[in-house]
Amino acid sequence: AYGIRVVNTGNTDLVLSALDDDRVGGSLNGVGDCVTGGTLAVGASYSCSYTQAVSGVDGDTVVNTATVTATGTTVAAATTTAKATTTTGAAIDGSHYDDG
Repeated sequence: AYGIRVVNTGNTDLVLSALDDDRVGGSLNGVGDCVTGGTLAVGASYSCSYTQAVSGVDGDTVVNTATVTATGTTVAAATTTAKATTTTGAAIDGSHYDDG
């Protein structure tokens, strides 16, 4: 699962106008518990999470990029991007577990 946390560190309320993820193929609005369009008051934070399958050969590195855009009535749109890196691994098969 991936999580996004946005904090309004400015001095004016903002509207969370877009949440995007390159691996989802665009907007996160309605994906997991992510929703756009809400107001983010000064000092407030917004968090959401969603699940995205990661596949590849064991040991592959997968980079996931999320972008957040917020707008305000007295400020230009602010956009920030964050990346998460995941390494794929073999699934664990409990039938071969040996507690011995």
